[in-house]
Amino acid sequence: MAATRPISPRLLLELPFKWRDLVPGAAVCTVAALIVHAATAFFLRNWVAAYGHAYGGHKAGPAAVAAMEELSAEISASEQSSVSGKPTT
Repeated sequence: MAATRPISPRLLLELPFKWRDLVPGAAVCTVAALIVHAATAFFLRNWVAAYGHAYGGHKAGPAAVAAMEELSAEISASEQSSVSGKPTT
């Protein structure tokens, strides 16, 4: 059985690659990344829009944010009153 050399970063960096040898692989990877990005953007936008319409359309987002802001204000007010010992109004 022949001994194999482990592949290390130094071995990979010292291999005599010319940039012309790497261009086809880089082009294929770039095109694949662009296709995945476009497909993801298209399908995720439609998926999020479908879920948004199922939960009340555009009204659900701002209403949820407003409810979270009110809850946050109530929590911070109760924490401040417990620290200072004064009741909230």
